[in-house]
Amino acid sequence: MRVPWAVARREAKLAPLVGDVKLSHHEFAPSNVAPVVLAFRAGRVDRVPDGETIEPVGVLELELWTAEGRRLGVLARLRDVLPGRYAFGLTGRGPGGRVLEEGVYVLRLRAYPVDGDDGALPSTAEAVFTIVR
Repeated sequence: MRVPWAVARREAKLAPLVGDVKLSHHEFAPSNVAPVVLAFRAGRVDRVPDGETIEPVGVLELELWTAEGRRLGVLARLRDVLPGRYAFGLTGRGPGGRVLEEGVYVLRLRAYPVDGDDGALPSTAEAVFTIVR
């Protein structure tokens, strides 16, 4: 029996799957009533010779890290994210729901492609903020 098959390689893309990360405030006190807004772009729309292609995000993770490089955990995880602008509210609480201590933190966004099983690395972007009292 003969089974024909082919492997198509993904072209190297210039734009990452996550970017344009902006915080409404880089320094804030924890608050459930007035969260800081994290806005970013996820996914991609590319122009190709015969039209446009849509590159959604398979899994998008928002990870919280300390400034010293210790991972605190995942604040949010989304699956099957279409290209567009997104926003999240940051209340100053960690992954377990506890209020964060004063200090500097890094919010790392990781966007895994839909076909992430092919060995493609995730796109990453970061935002740094400070918790004050």
